[in-house]
This record gives sequence, C-alpha cells and structure tokens, in this order.
Amino acid sequence: MPEKEQRILLQDAYEVNKHAETLPEMKLTLAMRKGMERGKMREKRRFYFWSTGTVMALAAALLIINYSIGSLAQREEPAPKQTAGIPSQAMLEPYRSTTVEGLASAMDRGLVKPIAESVEQKGYRVEVDGAVTDGRMAYVLFGVRNQTDKEVINADVALELGGVEAPSKGASVELAGSGSNRIPANGANHFIYTVPLDPSVHYTKDAKFHVTLTETSNEALMSSSNKYRTAFDISFELDPGMFKDKERVLHPDRTLTVGGQQIHVTQVIYTPLHTYVDLDYDQANGKQVFRLLSPVLIGKVGDEIEKLYYPKWYSRDNSEALTVGTDAMLMYGSGQKYARYDSIRLKTEGTAAVDKDQLQIVIDLKKKQIVEAPDDRFTLISYTRTAGPGEVLIHRELEHAYAGESLSLSLEDSFTDADGNVHKRQSPEGYSQGGHSWSNKKDTMGDDYDYNFGKDAVDYPQPLTIKVKQIWMPIQDTQAVELLK
Repeated sequence: MPEKEQRILLQDAYEVNKHAETLPEMKLTLAMRKGMERGKMREKRRFYFWSTGTVMALAAALLIINYSIGSLAQREEPAPKQTAGIPSQAMLEPYRSTTVEGLASAMDRGLVKPIAESVEQKGYRVEVDGAVTDGRMAYVLFGVRNQTDKEVINADVALELGGVEAPSKGASVELAGSGSNRIPANGANHFIYTVPLDPSVHYTKDAKFHVTLTETSNEALMSSSNKYRTAFDISFELDPGMFKDKERVLHPDRTLTVGGQQIHVTQVIYTPLHTYVDLDYDQANGKQVFRLLSPVLIGKVGDEIEKLYYPKWYSRDNSEALTVGTDAMLMYGSGQKYARYDSIRLKTEGTAAVDKDQLQIVIDLKKKQIVEAPDDRFTLISYTRTAGPGEVLIHRELEHAYAGESLSLSLEDSFTDADGNVHKRQSPEGYSQGGHSWSNKKDTMGDDYDYNFGKDAVDYPQPLTIKVKQIWMPIQDTQAVELLK
C-alpha cells in the first residue's frame, strides 16, 4: 500500500481510538463514525463499531478493507447463489427485544416485512429476515451464522435501493438483543441495520443488502488481503412508498423563537413508522444553535392529547439525509391518532446555543493557560501519564446541564498561531484521556478533551486558537409554536 494511504489509515485510526476508550462497546458508533468519515469520503464505503480493546487495530483494518474491496461492481469473485425461504412473522422473533426506537412497536403492528432471503459461502450464512422503510428511514433485520472455527465481525454493511446506495453517514448496526456484537465460532448473532434515506433521491423498491464479514485475529485485522474477508450481496424488494397512502405531511412555515434565536419549522411528516420534524436555523441568529431542549410534539384530537417525546436528532454533522435547505431533523416515534389531529404544537424548554464569535478556545501553550473560551468553566488539568510538550488536557464541568441530552465537546483538527499560520493537530504521545460523562441523577456533565499541538508548537507565536465545532451550553427558555390550529 502506498505510504500516503498508510498515513491516512493510521490517522483515521487514531481518531477512532481517541474517543473509543471512554465509551461502552455498543455505544462506539458515533466515535467510529467521526474517525472514519474521511476514509468514507475517499472510498465511499462504510464502517461499524467493535470492542474497545481492539478498536485501534480494527479501525485501521476497516479502512484497509475500504481501500481494498472497492465498489460492489468491481468484485472479481462470482456471486454465490441466493436462497429464498418462506417469509413469516416468526422470523422476526429474535428482534422483538430491540431497543431501536419505534422498531419493536412496528413489529407488533405488523409493519415490518418478513424477507427470508439468504446467501451462504465459506462456512458463513447471512440471512435477511425482515425490513421496513417509510421513505425517510430504513431498517434491515439480519442474522449471521458462523459455521467456521474463526470468530468474525460485520466489517462493512450497506443498503442500495434502485441501484442508489443509502448514505452511510448516520447509519448504524446494533445488536437485536444483548451480548457481544461479534459472531463466535460455530455461533450466530442477529443485528439491525438502521439507515436514514436522502429525501431528495427517488429510490425504487429493488433493494440490495451488502455485508462483509472479517476475522478478528490481529493478523486478519491488520491485513489488506481479502482472504480474511467474505462479502455478501442479498437482493429483495423494499418499497420506499409502502406507507405513502398513510402519510400526513404538513408545511407549517412557522417560527419558534427560543433563547433569542429563530428556528423555522419547515415540514412535519407523520408516518406509521416515525414522525419527522424539519428545522431551519435562521442565518441572522447571533448564536450557533445545536439543539432544542426536551422538545415535545403535541397533537390533539378534540380534548384528547397525544405527546411524542425524546426525538433522535439528525444534523449536517451526523447525517447526509436532511431535506435540502434544513439544518436538522427530529425523528420521533409514531403517533397513533396523527391522521385525525386538529391541533399540533411543538414545545421546548430551551435551546443549546453559543454566540458565534465565541466558538473558539485560545491557549498560551508556553504558560499552559486558557486565554479565551466560550465560558469560564474551561480549565487545563494534568494528565495521569507523562504528557508531551505540545499536549494539553482541556476540562469542563457543567451543572443544571440537561445531562441526558448533552453533546460532547468537539474541536477542529487544525489550529492557528498568533501570526495567523494554520497547523495540524498531532496524534497523542500516549494513551488518550478524553471523554464525555454525565449523570442524569445529579444533572451534571463533564468533558475531558486531549489536544496535541505538536512538540514544536511551544515555539510558535502564542497564543494558539482552536475553533469549536460543538459544545453543550443549554439556555432555559420554555417556548411553543402552533404548527396546526
């Protein structure tokens, strides 16, 4: 592999490892997504998450997979034969204990389509048991049976509809139940693939589901050879318009003013699977809006009230599947009476937002001092290991934090010295100590963020400025806007 590609893989692997140490095994998706996004942009491939102990080696290995596998059409090996079974609701039983938002309810209501298509090769069998989509979100329920003496993992998963690959950014793979996400030797596991669909694309019902399995030995994870990997393509039908006649779409064109910031509600879509609210942040806002606090969507039929809580947030940072011209999408569960609502209201307890001109941290590396930050809660703390001359560990604590909704601190990977010269952040000189923690009981949160300016940075013109990509600063301000009255 060319030296440049090796350098890229190792740098992306560092990004993954940096955040993985602070996260439990099944919560690594976002950290992996952040580190690998550059690799996906280069090769337009996908990735998923694994145990913390092997994440560094695995991250590099998955990017090597992306580098070496190529596109679906470029594979040279003949496709193995696909086998069709008899679809039945019983096939969905292993998935009913899922915690994926709205999916268990969709199965209970018979919305998930049994598929019963499988491919077997080299001692592995991948089975697509079910799938469902409402045109904005798609789910594929699949099992992997391993009849070899080697443990494997899902190294690569993707969905095509009508020959168009669904966006990998924002996609995830989760276990259908509890336990490890690995597939043990002579064992099996069941998974749920979730992927947002791009609303600007006209998808058709001809679906192709792609899975690549890889062995988990160190040799396999670090190898660029395909001999350790087995790829599967399974075709079936999944109609993005399967609930079209049951949709309710509103274009309220209403504005919610919260914390002094204007947030335009441009579209609300009710489907049997989910409810979607599209938001557009006014460009004239003085603050950068990151979230609404505890937004509730309230529907009324006469005197009956139905409330939808705890949406999943999609933004430009974590999804490529937003409506053109919008900044965020809230995805709620499905309301039971949405077709008959005569009143709809969006209510929030405030917003998480920061003055746009305060989105930076300024540090004097020679003095080891923070000169400027978005608020006065930032400090520099000591590492528990020996730190390099260019390393700092940034710490921030917050009370009354809406902790369960909080976002972790995120900084740009480049910084500027006092003369305006731009430099790249360097890899840590030891193990990472960064992480995001919170307590719902105490309503507190904390961020530790390690940043390595590089060993030569102490000689750069001081101070050094890092742009803030994301920070959690809640502003309490209960407001509501009528979307239908």
